[in-house]
Amino acid sequence: MPRAGGAIQTLLPSTSLSQLVVSDGFAWGTQPGIAGDDLVRVDGSGALTVLSGGQGTIGGVAVDATSVYWTVTVQGTSGVGQLLRTDR
Repeated sequence: MPRAGGAIQTLLPSTSLSQLVVSDGFAWGTQPGIAGDDLVRVDGSGALTVLSGGQGTIGGVAVDATSVYWTVTVQGTSGVGQLLRTDR
């Protein structure tokens, strides 16, 4: 919904996104993937782009002016994690 009010717009009619973060007209989140969670970006038209996938279970997502950051627990390990980054 626009900040000034108005009609609600459906961007993705069917989704399992979680850990949603929104900034500057984009939304980032996680969804279940084939070999672990996928980090995805959704633009204002509803186009979904997979930024990273298959690395394990994503524990958190954050964004700043230039990058997207997320933590992942590596599959097959007992709690070993990584902090990852990619361009927005």
